[in-house]
Parts: sequence; structure tokens; C-alpha cells
Amino acid sequence: MNFATILNKIMVSLSLLTKITYATDSDSSWLQAQKLMSGMTKRIDPISDSSLYLGDAYGITFTIPIDYLPEYEKYKFNVYWTDDASIKQKELYDLLRDSADNHLNVNATYTLMRNFLYQEYDFPQNKKLAFNYIDKFNNMTNYSCSETLFHQGVMYMTGFFGEIPIDEAKGLLFIKKSADLGNLQARQTLAYKYLHGINVPRDIEKAFLLYHDIGNELKSRYFTEYDWDVVTPYIEGYNIRLPDFDGGLLDPELRQTGLSTNRKKSIRPDITSSVLTKMSSGNIVLQFGDIGESSPFAINGENDDSSDQLVDIFYAAWDEFRGTYTKERNCTRAIELLQLVYNNYQDDVPIMDNLQKFFYCNSLDLLGHLYFTGDGLPDCDIDKAIFFLNKSKHLLEEAPSTLVSRANIDLGLISQFYSGNVSQAITYYQSAAHIRTNNGIVEYQLSKLSELMPNGKIGDPFTLMKTANWKGYNPAKFEFAKMIEKSARNKYDSADIANIYKKFVEASENIMAPYLRDAFSHLLMGNSEVSLWYYTLAAEQGFEAAQISAASLLYQIPYKREELPITPRERQILAAAYYTRAFKQDNLDAGVIAGDVYYNMGDYEKAFTLYQGASGRQSPQALWNMAYMYENGLGTPKDYFLAKRFYDEVYLVNKKLLLASKMSIWKLQLKQWIDWMNNGKDTFWRRRWHRLCFNVLRVKSYIQSWFTPTRLAHKLVVQNEGGDNDKIYTTARRTIDHKVGDSDIGSGDDGSFEILGFTGQDITSMLVMLLIFITIVVVRHMAIRGNWNIVINGVRINGGDNNNDNNNDNNGNQNADNNDQPRPAQNPWGNVDIQIFAI
Repeated sequence: MNFATILNKIMVSLSLLTKITYATDSDSSWLQAQKLMSGMTKRIDPISDSSLYLGDAYGITFTIPIDYLPEYEKYKFNVYWTDDASIKQKELYDLLRDSADNHLNVNATYTLMRNFLYQEYDFPQNKKLAFNYIDKFNNMTNYSCSETLFHQGVMYMTGFFGEIPIDEAKGLLFIKKSADLGNLQARQTLAYKYLHGINVPRDIEKAFLLYHDIGNELKSRYFTEYDWDVVTPYIEGYNIRLPDFDGGLLDPELRQTGLSTNRKKSIRPDITSSVLTKMSSGNIVLQFGDIGESSPFAINGENDDSSDQLVDIFYAAWDEFRGTYTKERNCTRAIELLQLVYNNYQDDVPIMDNLQKFFYCNSLDLLGHLYFTGDGLPDCDIDKAIFFLNKSKHLLEEAPSTLVSRANIDLGLISQFYSGNVSQAITYYQSAAHIRTNNGIVEYQLSKLSELMPNGKIGDPFTLMKTANWKGYNPAKFEFAKMIEKSARNKYDSADIANIYKKFVEASENIMAPYLRDAFSHLLMGNSEVSLWYYTLAAEQGFEAAQISAASLLYQIPYKREELPITPRERQILAAAYYTRAFKQDNLDAGVIAGDVYYNMGDYEKAFTLYQGASGRQSPQALWNMAYMYENGLGTPKDYFLAKRFYDEVYLVNKKLLLASKMSIWKLQLKQWIDWMNNGKDTFWRRRWHRLCFNVLRVKSYIQSWFTPTRLAHKLVVQNEGGDNDKIYTTARRTIDHKVGDSDIGSGDDGSFEILGFTGQDITSMLVMLLIFITIVVVRHMAIRGNWNIVINGVRINGGDNNNDNNNDNNGNQNADNNDQPRPAQNPWGNVDIQIFAI
């Protein structure tokens, strides 16, 4: 940065400061507003004060609205200020508006923007007003505030969810200006856009340089040497996909992407699990339950009569140590619980079984770790840490099991950085290299030591750092990217290195996207539109999980045979875009859902393209959808052969879908036969077939009239301003927003049964299948009564010589076929072998 640029920034700041000071001194409205705000609650946070939020048994309950009507949002806003706003809120609104509009006070303008965007001081959200005030603020400050420039740029990029026209060029200009002023979020957004070619031509080198510079700045500004090399600060992560709280985007049997929710309140383990049972030789003696109110371990006044609560105490301390999504971490409380475990159970160690000893050792290990890191304490206590870690290690590893204590990791760090005993540290690290709780720190430290001691036969530093990066240790991501840049055996291109730096940058979410926590907090309070805005900021920065969360708030995928959400098209398009971006970042399930959004919008070609991309990576749901698209000619010409191939592939990818796959192929064969009947030579049988289909369609059309919903336009609220809008909205919000069953019987349109999810061919196919089933039942019954010799799929039905087979003797023993006995005469019908098969 040259001297002229620095001087210009100083002059702008002085000019802004003069303007603000002058406005403040002469603006009595702003002074009164400040005084009024000091006595009001700016914002409620249910995470820092868990008493404000009552969740379910696991601490998490939130509701995502299905429908969104802009007209109704406007109506609610007007009703709030007319009927529901408090006297203080109305007074504050008037004072801030007077100060911002008449005195050009930038502070009042900024406050109004935040009130209408983030619902501060319990103002209702109003996107139009929020945009107007942020635009006015940036004008008043001569476009010198990097935060508001970034936010306004995102508003232009997304069209603010339909509130303003999308202007990608202007949005990019605002984001670049914010990045030039040093805003990390804006620079990350540009890096992501260049990496994937979103709104800009793809430029890998620019993306690489931006991520590289951000990574260097994060390391130098936010990490001390101790943080980087010894103990990386714990981050209470909120980079989560909201659908993961309900099992993910797809059914667990079809899901291809792992869940992002790893800080839910602990669920006690199944005491019959194979791991725990093996540890205790099948002798499970622990009782699982809540901690008694009279116990020194009582939590939240809960009461239980369990006599052995060691497991509950450990998991309670574990939740306090790491925090949950609805409760901040409290390491001081965790230390109190773990210290009481040691004080109350240390004398019982000799009589503990293996399972009790396992949880006791884990408690001591966690206690030693907290004394080592100093979390929840004024400072770390290495002596106590060594005492508890050693005790945990020896007790666990002397038990008759193959378990290795996680305490080896902390003992290795203490040996290396406090005792200076590198050889002992290496021994500890190598012991803990393959345990599940090693997050990559072991390989990271071994890689560093291997570089310092090339003749120590520790291992290849490059390979060790690569493993540490793969396991997710954050400093290892940065160091591995650096090693790739310097490596002579470089097999990675700029895109690979940029992606590694990207992962490092995103892992520092507490710096790069601290509002992810606010997004979840607002969702808990029911402020879904504020949550959507926060997730959108992170989504534009390239956070894959935030893209899924923003998309799920924009548009809820309905379950089968449920009516489509009432959502403006702009929000549907943006939701599909975010799902698609997540798919391009290796979330396979997101590609399927993106296709579903386009499918529901009627854009079958885009849906087909997305299904095709996901099916190429072996997503069973995408393969199934591809088969369906080929079967019905949606987004592609109808092709039964390709449809069958994709149905076959579904089974090959997921063996659990055998029955569904085969039944679909059977239905496909019947539909092919029906098509031949409809389009073949005009014969007597074809004419009879058409008459049957005509009668079926008549019945179908009659039944359809029972299900077709009353169409009600979204603009009912606007058209009935003088009526009861609450009742109108209640009726309108769940009305299907697309045309159903407009075709008559003779039109040949297959949409008559859409409300039930069936087409005309489906109905006819089911009737044919029903006819075959009835025929089989009738033939089977006749075979039994008439003693026919009938075989179905190779299994003889009660007839022919079957009476002589498999008879029981008087002693209850089964006898084999007696070939010496004469067989009864064959039925004049002869041998009939009915083959029922799935094609």
C-alpha cells in the first residue's frame, strides 16, 4: 500500500469523523435515541443464555417455514407497527428516522439498517428499508466502510431474494471495493468466485493468490506461536447444514454425504454395542441414567436413582467441554465434574470392571487435557496435567484390551515442548498414531520433527503432513499447501493448492464467518429470514454447508404427493443455484436436490443435467431419477432401454433396493407393452383395448374431481385489502401453486392424477399387474382343487404327485419321495409351469 493511498484513507476517515461529530452535536433526536436504546434489549441470544430457549430432549428445535409470500410479509410489517409495537419502539423509530432523514446522521442511518436487517431492538425485518438505509449509509460515508460494502454487494448479487433486481456487475464492484479496503470476507468471496467461475471468468491463479494471501494473514494475525505449534484454540463450530438435524438431504439409506452436526448433546451409548460388550466380556454392569439431585454431580436439578452414574458424569463433562449448538462451552464446569469423579471413584478402581474403568480413564484423560491447555483455568498446570494423563494412560493400557490412551498425545506434546525430551515425545506420538481420536496432530508433529531430524528415521515429512491434512488438523492444511508449493515432486496444480488453502481459511470460521453462530441463534428464536441473510453471506464466501442451509431456508423440498411450497420464483432459482454450488464442492446429495428444485419448477432439462452429473458419481437416488426421466421422456427423449439400464444400476449400487428396482423394471416392461398396444396395427384386440382404456379414464377423471384443490391466487391478500387478511392468508398459503388436471378425457394428457403422483400409464400398468395377480391366485386355487400338476417359478403347487411328497409318518418324521410307490395318473391338462419373473 503506497503513501498516497494511506493519506487518502486518513482524509476520508477525518472527513467522516467531522461529519459524524457535527451531526451528533446538533442532532437532539440522535441523542434521545441513544438514551432510549441504552434501556432496551438490543438482541436476545438463546445460546449464551440457554434459559431463553427450550429445545427438545437433545436441545435443538427449530422450524423452517414452508411458504413465503412477499405480500403477506408486507402486511405483517404494517400490522406490527399499527398494533403490536411497544411505545418505546415507536418512539425509537421516529427518533432514528428523524435523525437519519433530516439530520443526515450516519450513526442513525446505520442503526436503522441493522434494525430492519437483523431485527435488533425487536424491530420486524423489512428488506426494502434495510437496502435503502445501507445504500444511503454507503453514500454518506463515501463508500469507505468495508463491511457494509460487502453486504450491499451480496444484496446486488442475490437480488436480496427478489426484493431488488439482480445486478451482478454492480455487486462485483461493491465486493471488489470492500476487498481493496481489506475486508477478509470480501476477499474470500472473490477467491471462491474465481476458483469456480461464478459471476466472473474462471481464473485459478487469482483464486490461488487470494486464498494464499488470506491464509498468510490469518496465520500471522490470529495465531500465536504457541497456538500454532502446541495447542490449537478450540472453535465452537456452527458451519452446519440445517437439513442434517433431520438426517440429511436424503433418506439415510440413500445419503452419500456425511452429516455436519457433530456438537449435538451427547446421546448415551448403547450398552449392548459390540465394542463395549467386548471390553467387558459381555458382563455389562453399569446403569445409565440422569444424575441424581442429591449427588455432587447433579446437573440442572435432575433426579434419578441410578447407583452408578460414572458414564453420565463423563458425558455431561464432555458436553460442557466442547459445548453444544444450543449451549456455550463451560470448561470450568467440566473441570469441577471431572475432579469430583476422581475424588469419589479413585478408591473404587481395584473393583471396577473394564467398562467402568474405561469411562473413569476417559474422565481423567479429559481432566489432564484441560489442565494442560488451561481452558477454564487462569493458567495451565503442567504438573497436574502430567499426573492425570499418566494415571489415565496406565489404567487404560493395563486392562485386558487393545485400547491405546489418547493421553499419549498430550504427554508427547508436554515431553516435546516442556521437558525437551524429543525421543520420548516421538515414542508417545507413534503409540497414538492410529487411535480414532488422533485428529492429525500426531502426524503434524512427527512431520515437523522429521524435518529437524532427517536422520532420525521418523518418516517422510511430506507424507506425514499429507496424512495430517487428510485427517483435518487445521495448521497441517496450511503447512501442507506450503510444502506442495516448494516440493520438487509437485504433482498438484494451482487448483489443488488453492482448494487446500480454501479449507484452511474456512476452518477459521470464528474469524471468517462469525455470523454463522448468529444465524443459528436467530433460527432458534424463529427469525428465519435473518438467519437466511447470515447464511447467504457465508454461502457467497464459499462455505458449502452454509450454501445448503441458505438453500433449505429459501425453498423446502416437499415430500412425495405433498403440495409444492408457495415461494417466489426468484427464491427457487437462488435455492437451486446454492444446491448446485454445493454439488460442485463434492456434496453429492445436493446435486440430486438441485435437480428436484428444477424438476418442481418444470425445468426438466436442467433437472436431467443435474441428475446425470450425480448419477455419474454413483448416487442411487440420482440413478433412480435418471431412469424415471428416461421412462417418461422428461428433459430427454423417452428411452425404455436406458431407463431399464439405470434401474438395474440402482440395484448394483445399493443392494437394499433390489425389490424396488425389479418392480420398476417390471412396470417399465408393462408400459412398453401398453405403448405397443396403443401405437401398433389397428386390430380387433387393439380396439377392445382402447375401449377399456377409455372407460378407465372416465372413472379416473371422476375420482380426480374429489382431489383437485381449489385454485387461489397469491394476490388474494393484495386484492382484499379491506377484508380479513389473516383468514385469507390461512386459506391461500397452502394452495397448490401450479395447474393440476386441466386436460379432459380425450386430450391424451397424462396429468390427470398428478395430485396423487400417478400418470395415466401408471394407472393402466397397475391395473394390468392387478389382473395378473388375480389370475395367479385363481389358477393356484384351481390347481389345489383340481389336483393339477402346476409349478410356479420351479415350486410345485399342491397337485400331481405332491401328495406323496413330504408326508409325515406316525412318528412325526418327514419321509423323502418314495420312488417305489406308483404315482397317480397325470391330470389331463398336463404339466403347467407358470414363470413369474422380473425383467
